Amino acid sequence: DTGSGLLQPSLSFERGYCRVNCVECSLVCPTGAIRAVTIPEKSAIQVGRGVLDWERCIVQTDKVECTACSRNCPTGAITLVGAGGELKRPVVDREQCLGCGACEYYCPARPLAAIKVQGNWQHRRI
Repeated sequence: DTGSGLLQPSLSFERGYCRVNCVECSLVCPTGAIRAVTIPEKSAIQVGRGVLDWERCIVQTDKVECTACSRNCPTGAITLVGAGGELKRPVVDREQCLGCGACEYYCPARPLAAIKVQGNWQHRRI
């Protein structure tokens, strides 16, 4: 999410992603906009959801197998589905996804990732 207000927290998954075992931002936020959480609490907070743009996915565009998003998803929210000998396509379980951005970060589609995290207006517990 790019944020829309002055000093509003935002995430960019082009340079990295939010690791499930890290709570540093919640500890150093000078304004309290990011509430302090423990690692167990964080693993149950959904900040956004991964959304696949199938037309950008290299499985669709290049007709090659790719497991980058599902292999790097820390919650297992992305599975690959396909019948028989067809290439498997990623599917996001929007209820299990935390919005950490690992899928977007590791996606090999260029110039833009085929999977993007859409931020939640309000975090929710999963």
